[in-house]
Amino acid sequence: MNHFGRVFLGILAAAALTWSGCAGTQDAEATTLYVDEDGMLEQVIVETVEEDAFTQEELRNYIRDDLAEYAETAGSEAVTLESCRLSGNTARITLNYASAGDYAAYNQVECFLGTEQEARDAGYNFDGSFLDGSGNAVDMNSVQIPEEAHVLILEEVINVRLPEEVLYTTSNASVSDGQTVTVEGETGFTDTPVYIIY
Repeated sequence: MNHFGRVFLGILAAAALTWSGCAGTQDAEATTLYVDEDGMLEQVIVETVEEDAFTQEELRNYIRDDLAEYAETAGSEAVTLESCRLSGNTARITLNYASAGDYAAYNQVECFLGTEQEARDAGYNFDGSFLDGSGNAVDMNSVQIPEEAHVLILEEVINVRLPEEVLYTTSNASVSDGQTVTVEGETGFTDTPVYIIY
């Protein structure tokens, strides 16, 4: 479970909590990670909670306190709260991250964003099973990844919305509408990292 999940459980105490399903747009009722053209990330977290477990203000204050504690440790305000809404038994929180590294550090998960060469320099390899944007199997040894392409590497089962067309993904993810990727898995994390090349 990531950092926010632990934070959320802390405030809920004995309240019931379940992770939401998948979605492809910010208006959908699901947790989604958005990547912009500058490499900044926006995480829209949607959780189903026990109704009346806490107020919207209590939730907002708890998150703000946690972000302040993280900023003190990290030495910068690289993670910010954009919005926090509680409606019935649905909580929707939007967090902004200055970089993939900040997302990884705050949530205590794997998250890399860079070029193919930067990924290889960081120790990642491209030996897994890959699909093109249409879902067809490809041999990455015979594929030339464009120099300007970006590689996003995750380990969470989550939806991801990219700023450009997806070129390739590992086989533990699927592409819809060209720019949305659904990471697949039976638990909150994948058995092997997900590579998304766009």
